[in-house]
Amino acid sequence: MGAEYLKTIKKWKITYFSYRYAFGLDCDKKYIEVTHDILEEKFEGEVFYDLMQVDVNKWNTEKMKGFFDIVVMNPPFGTKEEGIDYLFLRKAFEICKGTVYSFHKSSSIEVR
Repeated sequence: MGAEYLKTIKKWKITYFSYRYAFGLDCDKKYIEVTHDILEEKFEGEVFYDLMQVDVNKWNTEKMKGFFDIVVMNPPFGTKEEGIDYLFLRKAFEICKGTVYSFHKSSSIEVR
Protein backbone atom coordinates (compact mmCIF):
# COMPACT_ATOMS: atom_id res chain seq x y z
CA MET A 1 0.00 0.00 0.00
CA GLY A 2 1.11 3.55 -0.55
CA ALA A 3 1.94 4.66 -4.02
CA GLU A 4 4.86 6.67 -2.63
CA TYR A 5 6.58 3.40 -1.80
CA LEU A 6 6.71 2.34 -5.45
CA LYS A 7 9.59 4.79 -5.87
CA THR A 8 11.66 2.35 -3.80
CA ILE A 9 10.46 -0.93 -5.30
CA LYS A 10 11.24 0.21 -8.82
CA LYS A 11 14.70 -1.24 -8.14
CA TRP A 12 13.17 -4.62 -7.34
CA LYS A 13 11.46 -4.87 -10.72
CA ILE A 14 8.10 -6.43 -10.00
CA THR A 15 8.88 -8.99 -12.69
CA TYR A 16 11.52 -10.44 -10.32
CA PHE A 17 8.59 -11.91 -8.41
CA SER A 18 7.01 -13.04 -11.73
CA TYR A 19 3.98 -10.89 -11.07
CA ARG A 20 2.48 -8.78 -13.81
CA TYR A 21 -0.07 -6.73 -11.89
CA ALA A 22 0.48 -3.93 -9.41
CA PHE A 23 -2.10 -2.01 -7.40
CA GLY A 24 -1.11 1.20 -5.67
CA LEU A 25 -3.04 3.54 -3.49
CA ASP A 26 -2.35 6.80 -1.76
CA CYS A 27 -4.42 9.64 -0.36
CA ASP A 28 -2.28 12.21 -2.20
CA LYS A 29 -2.97 12.65 -5.92
CA LYS A 30 0.61 13.92 -6.42
CA TYR A 31 2.05 10.53 -5.43
CA ILE A 32 -0.41 8.71 -7.66
CA GLU A 33 0.88 10.77 -10.60
CA VAL A 34 4.54 10.20 -9.62
CA THR A 35 3.93 6.46 -9.37
CA HIS A 36 2.21 6.40 -12.75
CA ASP A 37 5.23 8.09 -14.34
CA ILE A 38 7.66 5.66 -12.68
CA LEU A 39 5.68 2.59 -13.75
CA GLU A 40 5.47 3.83 -17.33
CA GLU A 41 9.18 4.66 -17.46
CA LYS A 42 10.62 1.62 -15.69
CA PHE A 43 8.32 -1.19 -16.78
CA GLU A 44 7.44 -0.06 -20.31
CA GLY A 45 4.20 -2.02 -20.55
CA GLU A 46 5.55 -5.16 -18.82
CA VAL A 47 3.24 -4.67 -15.84
CA PHE A 48 -0.47 -3.98 -15.67
CA TYR A 49 -1.46 -1.71 -12.83
CA ASP A 50 -4.22 0.29 -11.22
CA LEU A 51 -3.64 3.31 -9.05
CA MET A 52 -6.30 4.66 -6.73
CA GLN A 53 -6.56 7.79 -4.64
CA VAL A 54 -8.26 6.78 -1.40
CA ASP A 55 -8.42 7.60 2.28
CA VAL A 56 -7.57 4.28 3.92
CA ASN A 57 -9.82 5.17 6.87
CA LYS A 58 -12.79 5.07 4.49
CA TRP A 59 -11.60 2.25 2.22
CA ASN A 60 -14.01 -0.70 2.23
CA THR A 61 -11.91 -3.80 1.52
CA GLU A 62 -14.81 -6.26 1.70
CA LYS A 63 -14.74 -7.11 -2.04
CA MET A 64 -10.94 -7.46 -2.07
CA LYS A 65 -10.46 -9.91 0.79
CA GLY A 66 -7.61 -12.26 -0.08
CA PHE A 67 -7.27 -10.83 -3.59
CA PHE A 68 -3.50 -10.12 -3.51
CA ASP A 69 -0.59 -12.52 -3.13
CA ILE A 70 1.89 -9.91 -1.84
CA VAL A 71 1.43 -6.49 -0.24
CA VAL A 72 4.40 -4.13 0.02
CA MET A 73 3.66 -0.98 1.96
CA ASN A 74 5.16 2.03 3.64
CA PRO A 75 2.38 3.19 5.96
CA PRO A 76 2.31 6.45 7.90
CA PHE A 77 4.53 5.84 10.88
CA GLY A 78 2.15 6.65 13.71
CA THR A 79 4.35 9.42 15.06
CA LYS A 80 1.75 12.07 14.20
CA GLU A 81 -1.39 9.98 14.52
CA GLU A 82 -0.89 7.15 16.99
CA GLY A 83 -1.96 3.76 15.73
CA ILE A 84 -2.43 4.74 12.07
CA ASP A 85 0.23 2.22 10.99
CA TYR A 86 -1.83 -0.55 12.61
CA LEU A 87 -4.86 0.47 10.55
CA PHE A 88 -2.76 0.07 7.41
CA LEU A 89 -1.51 -3.33 8.58
CA ARG A 90 -5.05 -4.49 9.30
CA LYS A 91 -6.18 -3.46 5.81
CA ALA A 92 -3.13 -5.15 4.24
CA PHE A 93 -3.87 -8.45 5.98
CA GLU A 94 -7.51 -8.23 4.90
CA ILE A 95 -6.65 -7.98 1.19
CA CYS A 96 -3.59 -10.28 1.16
CA LYS A 97 -3.66 -14.08 1.07
CA GLY A 98 0.14 -14.28 1.12
CA THR A 99 2.91 -12.13 2.54
CA VAL A 100 2.77 -8.54 3.78
CA TYR A 101 5.99 -6.50 3.72
CA SER A 102 5.75 -3.33 5.76
CA PHE A 103 8.38 -0.73 6.54
CA HIS A 104 8.07 1.12 9.84
CA LYS A 105 9.95 3.85 11.63
CA SER A 106 11.61 2.40 14.71
CA SER A 107 10.50 5.32 16.88
CA SER A 108 6.85 4.39 16.29
CA ILE A 109 7.31 0.85 17.64
CA GLU A 110 6.48 0.28 21.28
CA VAL A 111 9.20 -1.78 22.95
CA ARG A 112 8.04 -4.01 25.80
